[in-house]
Amino acid sequence: MAQQIGMVKNITGTVSATGADGTQRILFEGDVVAADDVISSNGDGRVEISFSDGTTLEMGPNALIVLDKSIFDPATAVTGTPAAGNTDATVAALQRAILAGQDPTQVAEAPATGPGAESESLDPGFTVRMTNQKVTPISGFDTSGVTPDTFLLPQDELLQNPFPLVSITGSSPPGTPGGGGGGSTSALSTGSAIEGNPVIFDINLSTISAGDTTVTVNVFSSPGDTATPGVDYTSQLYTVIIPAGQSSAQLGVDTVADGIHEPNETFSAQILTATNSAGTININSTPATGTIIDNDTPTVTVTGTNTGLGGGTATEGSPVTFAVSLDKPSTADTVITV
Repeated sequence: MAQQIGMVKNITGTVSATGADGTQRILFEGDVVAADDVISSNGDGRVEISFSDGTTLEMGPNALIVLDKSIFDPATAVTGTPAAGNTDATVAALQRAILAGQDPTQVAEAPATGPGAESESLDPGFTVRMTNQKVTPISGFDTSGVTPDTFLLPQDELLQNPFPLVSITGSSPPGTPGGGGGGSTSALSTGSAIEGNPVIFDINLSTISAGDTTVTVNVFSSPGDTATPGVDYTSQLYTVIIPAGQSSAQLGVDTVADGIHEPNETFSAQILTATNSAGTININSTPATGTIIDNDTPTVTVTGTNTGLGGGTATEGSPVTFAVSLDKPSTADTVITV
């Protein structure tokens, strides 16, 4: 396993590292770098690497560097004073300081001073002059940068509104008068069901969200509706959750089979609130209409009052009485012609 020699201190843009085994990875702040890693800054990528001895290396855009011993040698990265005559370690430390943009006269140890020494130095010595010139360190072998992938989003999938819109519509299941295949209709459409069955409403998001969307729906009778809350249907506040990654959910409102012949009745469903951990949700507050379809068609029966055979008897000269009845009550007068 390659020896860890430092970590990424700061990074912008895209910077990659290729290990000695050929494995390539994208670097992020806090990532560890190892000896002989090949660091490549692509496009406008920049990176600052902090080595284990406290020195740093900065790379600009479109640069390539190999973290070999010419850049950082773990064997010389120790704290203390180099042994007399060990100039290789001192030179390596000064080179790292220069690459990091530091003034070597400020980071190197001060030369020994004191009286008495008259002899010349064993080494000819050297002078470091800061010219403020910036260069890109290059070592190792040439490679080409990573070509970024381009993803094209179809025009019809672009968001025109930055926030999703939630709305409610009615639907009619198959077999219901006026019903189709159970799909959503327009925002002003009517959801319908035969009394005793639930009226289904679709809660729709204009775009798929990354988090659950919680919607509060008020089911009530507006001044123009004919159904009685609590008698013909269940009137209350409903909570509907549209799961993350989905664009709709359904709400079923129970209706009552009252056994009374009456006209079809209506009620309303309106979105009050919508919340989502991923961001703001806009609300279409236009109510949807639910229709309760009556199926209590009465049957008319005529019977005689004095016989069980359907006829009536009376003394000659007196009226014969017949009973006319409905098997179900009606909310309106029933006119029967006999």
